[in-house]
Amino acid sequence: MTVGLMVRPMRNKDPVRINIKIDPQYHDGGSASTVRCYPGSVFEGQVELFLEKPLDVEQIRLVFRGTEIVNYGAMGRSSNGDSGLIFGVRTTFCASQTLDPGYHRFPFLCQMPMVNFPPSFNHALLATTYTMTASVNDTYKTQQSIIMKFEPHIETSPYAKIRTYAYNCDDMNIVLLSGLHYQLHRDSSIRIKVMPSKNLLEQQQQHNHQQSSSSSSSSAAAAASTFTMISASLKRCLTVDGVRVRPETFSTASTSASLSTLIQHATASSSNDQQHYKEDDEQQGEILELQIPETVALPTVTGSSRFGVTYKIVVSAKVRCGPMIMMTRKLFEVPIHVGTMPHGTRAPDDLLSYADKDVMQDMTTRAKPRLNISPSRRDSLNGDSLPVYSGARPPPYYPQVSASSHFISSS
Repeated sequence: MTVGLMVRPMRNKDPVRINIKIDPQYHDGGSASTVRCYPGSVFEGQVELFLEKPLDVEQIRLVFRGTEIVNYGAMGRSSNGDSGLIFGVRTTFCASQTLDPGYHRFPFLCQMPMVNFPPSFNHALLATTYTMTASVNDTYKTQQSIIMKFEPHIETSPYAKIRTYAYNCDDMNIVLLSGLHYQLHRDSSIRIKVMPSKNLLEQQQQHNHQQSSSSSSSSAAAAASTFTMISASLKRCLTVDGVRVRPETFSTASTSASLSTLIQHATASSSNDQQHYKEDDEQQGEILELQIPETVALPTVTGSSRFGVTYKIVVSAKVRCGPMIMMTRKLFEVPIHVGTMPHGTRAPDDLLSYADKDVMQDMTTRAKPRLNISPSRRDSLNGDSLPVYSGARPPPYYPQVSASSHFISSS
């Protein structure tokens, strides 16, 4: 099944239907509704034309355009003539010819340059889109465009092995077991370990060993009893045209036990098993699973001139300030990096950034897509067409049919 959009003519005369299709092997994960491209990628497709009667064709035009449109009106700003155009390329089929009734196919090939364009993005304040449209004589046009999902090459981490991140304070240690680097569409969760600090545990163990009075023996737990719950959240920070948008929260996770309870469990386990405190021991403390939902569809973006995307993890604690008073206190926040490439994979040496002035001013095919008639398949005028017919009168059967002709349903 291929991606295509059928349209009705803009005028009632000369019924014409024009359709853009991308070949199935270029669909994203077998989905017929998404075509994903990236720097250096190549994809093929065809413009299909159905005519109910002969038509004098001046030109059939295919246009591929990338735009990054800021909603200046919603931001209360003037556009200052910013068209938002990233690139615009076109190719022309069938100039100044008369086409017979029936189906006609016009194959094309598109090669993306080794340029990191901004990722596809749709937001109330900004829309980055990559679209294909086709037209006949500038009269009949596709009512809707083929939308390409562009994904830039963003390094995730220079290290193949995960490096943890630890936050330590007097009362607790919090460790990001999955580190600070994540691959988009691959890494699905952020693992965070919450455990009492080494000093706090040693104090509690010493008091328990000496079997002191209840007031002193519980001093370590009492010091941590104000912390009733630890929570973590994943937030996205968006900047549009230099204006920071309020951060979005994508997911949250919280401990099921208070810090004092974790102290009791840790000291009991250490006493029974005669083990010592270990930061990398996942059996000590509690593990939070902070999910990375599918709605996280953008990598970290710092190279766009119009918008930026960053992510951060915010860890907070609910603090008891009195018998009936609870407050939330932020312990720390740390930025995380979301890339599109596997861990330990470096970006190609010849990869260019669209944000570079030299690239933005380069109007050659080095800096924009190359859209050409496909060299692997020829124009449909050379016999690759079928006669029009009605359901009441099917066409005659011909035993010898060109191997290059393929019937395509009009439904």
